[in-house]
Amino acid sequence: MQFENYLYLLPIIAAVVLFIKYIIERGKLNRFNTGRNAVKNAAARIFEAIMPKPSTKIYRNYANFLRFTSFTVEDMFKAKMILFASVLLMCVLVKGTNISIYTKDILNKYDYQSDLIYKVKSVADEQAALRQEIQYFDEAMRIVTSGIIKQQSKDEVEVLIKSLINKSDAELFQPRDTIANKIYHRIYDYHKHRKWNPVLYIALSLLISFVIEFGVFIYNFFARAEAKKELRFLKKLMIINGSIKPVDFMKLLSVLISKSKYHKKILKDIEEMNKKNTIDNKDIYYSLIKGTKDIELKLFYEKLDQANNYDFDQAIINIENEFQMEKRVQVRKIKKQTELIHAVGITGFMALIFILMLYLIIPWLNSYSMDQIL
Repeated sequence: MQFENYLYLLPIIAAVVLFIKYIIERGKLNRFNTGRNAVKNAAARIFEAIMPKPSTKIYRNYANFLRFTSFTVEDMFKAKMILFASVLLMCVLVKGTNISIYTKDILNKYDYQSDLIYKVKSVADEQAALRQEIQYFDEAMRIVTSGIIKQQSKDEVEVLIKSLINKSDAELFQPRDTIANKIYHRIYDYHKHRKWNPVLYIALSLLISFVIEFGVFIYNFFARAEAKKELRFLKKLMIINGSIKPVDFMKLLSVLISKSKYHKKILKDIEEMNKKNTIDNKDIYYSLIKGTKDIELKLFYEKLDQANNYDFDQAIINIENEFQMEKRVQVRKIKKQTELIHAVGITGFMALIFILMLYLIIPWLNSYSMDQIL
C-alpha cells in the first residue's frame, strides 16, 4: 500500500481530532491542554481577524440568527473556520493524491496514450522499451516546459523531441515517431495534471463553510413556530409570577430560564449581564431590541426592560393588554373568514342554480326551430 494514494484521508482525521478537541475545550475538560504552541497562536490570530466585534451589526445579526440554538456567535465562527480549513486541506491533498496517481501512470505504464497512426502492435521487450522511453522523457522534460506546450503546436513539440532522440546512438525498440508521440502525450499530461487553481479551492471551501448557516436556517424554519408558542408561555409566566408580591425580577428571570428552550440563551445572557452590573441595564435591552426584526420578540424585550428598570406592575398590565388585543385581532380574523366563507358559499350556490337552469332550458330550446317561429 502506497501512502501517497491515501492522502485524502488526512483532512478527515484532522477534522475529527479538531472536533474532539473543540468538544473537550467547550466542556471545560481542558486539563489535557499543555499550553499554547505556534499553531494555536496562528489559529487564534486568524480567528480574531475574522470574528466580528460584538458592537457591529453583523455580530448582532448572527446573534439573532442563532437565538433558537445553543451556539454562540464565537462557536459558529470557530466551526466555520475549522470547516473551511478542513475542506481546503482536503482539496490540496486530493489534488496531491491525483498528481501522484497520474505521475505513476505516466512513468510506469508502457501502453500509454498515443495517436492511432503511431500505435505499434508488438514490441520484443516492453520493459526495455518503457525504460528507454522514460529516459528520453526525462531529457525532454528539461526542454519542453509548460510554456512551450502552450505556445507551440503538437507537431512542433514532437519535432523537438525527435531531435533529442536523434542525438542518441542507442538502438530503438520502437519507431522514432511513435516514441516522440508517446513522450509528447506523457509531457502534456504531466503538466496538465500539475495545474493548480487556488482561487477555486478557496471559493469551494468558503462556500462549504456556509453549510452551517444553511443548517441553522433549516432548524430555525421548523423551530420558529414552537418558539412563538414558547414566547406566549413565557409572557403568561410573567403574569402569574408578577401577581405574587413581593416580586423579584431575578427570581422571575430564573423561572423563565428554567421553563424555556428556544429563548434560554438570551435570557441567560440577560441574567449574567444583570449580575455583573458592569453596564447600564437599559443598554442590555437596547442592543437586543436593535438586533432583532421580530416584532413580538421586540415587544417581549420591551416588557422585560420595563419590569427590570421601571415598573414591574405596569409591565404585567401591558402584557395583559397585549393578550386582550391579540384576542380582539383573532376575533376579527375569524369574523372576516366566516364572512368570506358565507360569501363564497352563496356565490357558489347561485352559480350552481344558474348551471342547473341552463341544463334544463337548453334541451327545451333545442326542440324548437327558429324558422317555424318566423
